Amino acid sequence: MSAEDAIRVLCRFRPQNQLEKNNGGTDCVRIDGDGKSVTVGDNFSCTYDRVFGTDSTQAEVFECAAKPVIEEVMRGYNGTILAYGQTSCGKTYTMEGPSIDDEEKKGIIPRMVNVIFDAVMDADDAIEFSIAVSYVEIYMEKIRDLLDPARANLSIQMDKSGGGGTYVDASELYVGSPEDVMQCMRRGSVNRTTQATRMNEESSRSHSIFIVTVVQKNRRNGAELRGKLYLVDLAGSEKVSKTHAEGQAMEEAKQINKSLSCLGQVINHLTDGKSTHIPYRDSKLTRLLSESLGGNSKTCLMLNCSISSYNEEETVSTLRFGQRAKKIKNQAIVNLEYSAEELRRMIDQLNKELVLEKARVADLEAGGAQDEGGATPGEHREGVQELLALKEELTEQNQELQDEVEMLQEVQDELLESLQQKEIEDKSADDIMQLRADADLMLESLAELKFDNEKKDLMIEDLARKLAYTEEELSRLTLEKPQSAEEMKHLAKLDDMKISTPTGKSAAQEAKLKSLEQYNARCEQWILAQSAAGGQVLEQLRSQLDDLETEGRSVQKEDAAMTVVVRTLEDKVEEQAMLMSDQAAQFEQWKNVIKQELEQKCARIVAIETELNEEKENNKLMMSSGNHDLLQARNTMSMARRLRTQDQEIVQLQRVKRELEQERQTHLKMITSRDDRIRHLDSQADKHGNATPSNDDRSCSRSPKLSPFHAMGKIVKPLRGGGRRRSPLSSAEKENIWLQRFNL
Repeated sequence: MSAEDAIRVLCRFRPQNQLEKNNGGTDCVRIDGDGKSVTVGDNFSCTYDRVFGTDSTQAEVFECAAKPVIEEVMRGYNGTILAYGQTSCGKTYTMEGPSIDDEEKKGIIPRMVNVIFDAVMDADDAIEFSIAVSYVEIYMEKIRDLLDPARANLSIQMDKSGGGGTYVDASELYVGSPEDVMQCMRRGSVNRTTQATRMNEESSRSHSIFIVTVVQKNRRNGAELRGKLYLVDLAGSEKVSKTHAEGQAMEEAKQINKSLSCLGQVINHLTDGKSTHIPYRDSKLTRLLSESLGGNSKTCLMLNCSISSYNEEETVSTLRFGQRAKKIKNQAIVNLEYSAEELRRMIDQLNKELVLEKARVADLEAGGAQDEGGATPGEHREGVQELLALKEELTEQNQELQDEVEMLQEVQDELLESLQQKEIEDKSADDIMQLRADADLMLESLAELKFDNEKKDLMIEDLARKLAYTEEELSRLTLEKPQSAEEMKHLAKLDDMKISTPTGKSAAQEAKLKSLEQYNARCEQWILAQSAAGGQVLEQLRSQLDDLETEGRSVQKEDAAMTVVVRTLEDKVEEQAMLMSDQAAQFEQWKNVIKQELEQKCARIVAIETELNEEKENNKLMMSSGNHDLLQARNTMSMARRLRTQDQEIVQLQRVKRELEQERQTHLKMITSRDDRIRHLDSQADKHGNATPSNDDRSCSRSPKLSPFHAMGKIVKPLRGGGRRRSPLSSAEKENIWLQRFNL
């Protein structure tokens, strides 16, 4: 059900700037204590929903002006917030702020992002959200897409899906986080047209419109809520005597004042109570905001003014504009679409009620003149008439619901057909992207295997050095053993000397001999111990070396297999790239053929026109030379037929020329899009080919981190509600909340 809602009008005043002070400006505005009334000078006063003074903060303005509208959008209504006023009075400051990254001074648009995503987090987990944004500007009565500046002259279309209203076929980017919305704002703000004037160093030369579309789908019953939010930063009205605009700035000021004048005319016609026609089509701005002014929208108008007496006349004009706008009544409704299953359920329920009412009518008709409750025949007839009226009403509702079900079924079939067509078109591109993703994973795995091989090679080299050192020690020990054997021979010789020596040897000789024997025994023990230990270490090292060699061979086999797989994937990618290159060459060939045919047709047209001109000149000469009778006798009929034939050929060739030109433009667009796609794929291939992970970042090479804006587009997954509820709700409570929201 719709209800009349008056446009909420708020006013915000800024302090005097240096230009106003230099021209002798003084404070001429007085705000009453209730914060709703304002007096300018001595003669003009007015009342609005809220008036903000020069000390108001961005957060205060957002909470009072914008947040209620955004909350209504999350309930399924359309919403609009407009900033209106003289140039340099703070409209862009209110809507965007000096910087969207400044938490304290950021404006309405960046602040609304948190409200929307907070509502998503607090919603029931059965609700699925899809959020899309668009950003356009109206510059010199041409609509330009700020997210795709190449689209510079967009048209306004009528919404024929049943919701009514108008829309612009601008780029629509699906977002999944607040940062995605911020990046869209930054991207659009860079492309917006601004210029310095005497009154404003960065004056907006266009009307900017930031559009947020929020779609909520109940996954339980298929019902869908759709809310659209328009955030409009209007260009300021200008007096050339104050801005000193010249040249292009003068032309821009003319168009700005013209569109704002059309906006004022629309408001006058909406509020005078006599107009039967509203001139929405007089400008692109009013045409695009037709639903916001007197239509299906919750609208808030923010007036931005100066307190300086230097701009008193412009301030009074702005306040009067707000007074007229406050009288507008909008018809805002909840944009709720039932699913086909839900509509069938409602039809079944109405049919059941209709059967019950029929049975009741039959009982009343057969009840006689008076029943047990004392009802008279007249009362029975009145009841029957009421039931018949109810029956007719239910029948009409049943027919309307059946028509709506059929319409929804047709829309569903069309969407399925378009989706299948889209899937067929995107299949080749998706295959290529999948192949490239697989190739990336293979390259990452290959890099990790190479890194493991390098580590194992270093371990093998270390073990080889240890083995060589051990072998050197063992050889040194084996070299020392013969020296000990010589000592043994020497000792044996000494023993022989001892045997041959008389028994009367000295004590010194006996002590020396004993010490030599002890030394020899210790040397033999040490040699035996070192030999055993060296043999054990050598065996261990050899076994470790064998294990490492076996593992290295297995890794090499895996490396070879991985290399084969990667080469196969690279070959597939190259084949796809070559196929796309061939298609591009074919398109280029088609383009050249069409161009040649068009040139031939044009040359033929020029030749025919030349012949026609020559014939006309000859006819004139013959007419002027007195051979009129001869010309009539010989060539009148033939020349007339020839002229008619040539005229027909010219008309036909001109039509063919137009058709060929249209075909050429279509093919050029196709070729351009295909070239962009090929360049994108080539850049992706070059990026993957040049990306060789180092030892430090191999651990994170499996999941490269993309920028948030990279995920934006038509493929962003819908958001699910929930994730920040303090106490869990039962399924019955969640169902009741959803039913209350959708009035089911």
